[in-house]
Amino acid sequence: MSVSPYSVQHDPEVQEYNKRLAAWKASEKSRKQEEKLLRDQAKRDRRAALKQIAKAEKGDCIEFVCVW
Repeated sequence: MSVSPYSVQHDPEVQEYNKRLAAWKASEKSRKQEEKLLRDQAKRDRRAALKQIAKAEKGDCIEFVCVW
């Protein structure tokens, strides 16, 4: 088996592909992180709304305005 002096790593097309792939992976990672943050925020908001509804059902409340 002979060793070629030419390396694929030095090919400009391969280098360009690797740069684009790295940029795409970075953008996907940031997109997924942002998506996760939005999903977690929606979860927190939903839980808070459910707690408010539960509190409204327990106490003297008229149209979600509680009288303390």
